[in-house]
Amino acid sequence: MRFKPLFSGGLVVAVLAAVLFVAARDVEATFAPSLVVEITDPTAETPSDFVSQFNLPENDVNFAAVVAFIPPEWGVVPGDQMPIGTPVGSLAADSTLGLFGGNCNQKLPVFFEFVNASLDPEDTVSFQDTDKTDDDTTADYAKDVDNNGLIE
Repeated sequence: MRFKPLFSGGLVVAVLAAVLFVAARDVEATFAPSLVVEITDPTAETPSDFVSQFNLPENDVNFAAVVAFIPPEWGVVPGDQMPIGTPVGSLAADSTLGLFGGNCNQKLPVFFEFVNASLDPEDTVSFQDTDKTDDDTTADYAKDVDNNGLIE
């Protein structure tokens, strides 16, 4: 016995294209970011903290990357003039994403603290667990291998 398909391939494609067209025209994509920079002490030649906020209104199109520059006249303390592990910045973000095939309405707060690191290209940390034992299965990059209080 042979069955005849109810729909031809072309008909299925045409129906799907029509559904996508109707669904897409009701969604208006916008991209209206805002940037706010607050400086603790704007006095010339005075060290100061600053906070920058990059905001996208809810339902805006997300971004793939952000590039920011600090004006050269502000000056930045070179990394070799402060101890390794000195806090130098942080990043906090409240992202709304579509994760694991879900709707784009899942809140994901993330926080990173940036610390001064070695400038020596020979000073590397393995992503492997070079000293693996039955009791220690943590990769080297997530350990305080030299007991200085910093996870390397």
